[in-house]
Amino acid sequence: MRGHKTGITLIELLVVLGIVALLATLLATFQGDVFYFNRIIEKHLTAQTDTRRALERMISELRTAAPSEEGGYPIAAADASNITFFSDTDDDGYRERIRYFLDESTLIRGMIPPTGSPATYLQANEKKEVLADFVRTDVAPLFTYYTEQYPKIADALEEPIILSSIRLIRISITIDEERAKLPSALILQSSVQLRNLKDNL
Repeated sequence: MRGHKTGITLIELLVVLGIVALLATLLATFQGDVFYFNRIIEKHLTAQTDTRRALERMISELRTAAPSEEGGYPIAAADASNITFFSDTDDDGYRERIRYFLDESTLIRGMIPPTGSPATYLQANEKKEVLADFVRTDVAPLFTYYTEQYPKIADALEEPIILSSIRLIRISITIDEERAKLPSALILQSSVQLRNLKDNL
């Protein structure tokens, strides 16, 4: 009677190698997914922090809007994606010309300091700063304007905006880098009342 040979056949070896390769592929894919989602979440949290800071800055500067150094009205321009106003943002006693606006899907802050005597605001002196990317306006307009009758009359002012009618501004920033993918859009909203234009007290 012949003795039974022990060992691994070629077929068994190929099966084992196939299983090991499959497990290695699954592990690499899982690890790649973990790193991908980690980057996405980190980017989302960074965008949330940056957007929150931008919103707080906008509110702070808008709240103290006041006549320009030239004597112009506190608000120079206003529509759904742009607002230009005057505010002493650096506490030097002079009001800068501040502009928050969208360049396609990028939220930008522009600032022009007053120069000369009498003071003027030269467009060439505008310093621009990117505050947020991937801003959507199809969800809600960046800026919505209301009269002193708000909230009694909740209807927003229609464009073209009558600047002298603005008393309250609602800001809505929607950030969404990849609309069809998680995480979902980041939406931050707040309202600001213009202190120096209050006439309903």
